[in-house]
Amino acid sequence: MKKILVVEDEPITADTISAQLGQLGYSVTDIVLSGVEVIASVLREPPDLVLMDINLGQQDLDGVAIAAQLKSQFRLPVIYLTGRSDEVTLARGKATEPFGFIIKPFTERDLRVAIETALYKHQAEQQLWNRNLILESELDLREVLAAENDLEDLKARFVNMASHEFRTPLSVILLAAETLESYGNNWTRDKQIERIHRIEAAVKYLTKLLDNVFTFGKAKLDESEFQPVEIDPEQFCRDLIAEFQAAQEVDPESPNQINLIFAVSGMCDRASIDRKLLKQILTHLLSNATKFSGESDTIWFDLKFIDRVAEFTIRDRGIGISEADRAHVFEPFYRSNHASLIPGMGLGLSISKHFATMHGGEISFTSAEHQGCTFTFRLPLDTHS
Repeated sequence: MKKILVVEDEPITADTISAQLGQLGYSVTDIVLSGVEVIASVLREPPDLVLMDINLGQQDLDGVAIAAQLKSQFRLPVIYLTGRSDEVTLARGKATEPFGFIIKPFTERDLRVAIETALYKHQAEQQLWNRNLILESELDLREVLAAENDLEDLKARFVNMASHEFRTPLSVILLAAETLESYGNNWTRDKQIERIHRIEAAVKYLTKLLDNVFTFGKAKLDESEFQPVEIDPEQFCRDLIAEFQAAQEVDPESPNQINLIFAVSGMCDRASIDRKLLKQILTHLLSNATKFSGESDTIWFDLKFIDRVAEFTIRDRGIGISEADRAHVFEPFYRSNHASLIPGMGLGLSISKHFATMHGGEISFTSAEHQGCTFTFRLPLDTHS
């Protein structure tokens, strides 16, 4: 037996409706004469449907306001009872999406048709809502499982990378230290210094690896700081190139000595940019171009200013990226098969992409295997100026 709550401020009308409902086979949970009593009645005995006088006299809470609460808090279907309501009240009533209107006076047949129609509609909507909840729960579960799989994949990549990238410099340090300990007293000073330099280079390489892991961790946790300052983008790039080339010349572990050509088109003498983040982005791109190019190859670094957008493009003619690897280029710790013999952790591009996003910019690339790569970082200059 379906349960009906009657909300009607005319006692005689309320009793008449209650009697009609009984004759039609419905159970009346309560007869409420004012809006303030409705919620308490629903909590005492939840009904299946509410017959609501749309006006409820001149009380503070009219039928429309109460119906809106019943819908949001209890998802209860409401049928409005109305006589001569003004257009504004009717418009407000329609906005609450009621399950029907019954015009006073009405017959038992009118009452039955309206109630059965509303109950059927509510049941159908409830079933649809439940199905949507199930689908959303399944989708959430799939997302959680996918995230877990991604995390496991990330862990596996890190372990594989660490076992290779950390072992080599540690082996260099151990071997150099052992030979110094065993034969150092018989060596010349120059030979001793040469072994010490090997240890220092290995330590610097390990420090760089750990710095990248630390930077990646901060990026994943959104703990990277963004501190833009006014700089001259062109001069910044020239200083960065000079620093990059100087580091290559004195680094005995540098894989290749390359020719770097820098060109600028357009003008912009001041822009608000985070120096540290921009340096890391461009250094990663330059390092990749160097590592994957041949000895004495040329790398082109172009800076263009187009409609308040700075476009940093770094192009090489190195080994390129295979079609199978292109979709994974920005994934952390990803290393393609043909790059397995080249030092690196597979973090540079992932970090660069995150920092580019922090700037409101984007990184894109084009590449063909054995034909080199072109990476472009586009940075809107008005975003933070």
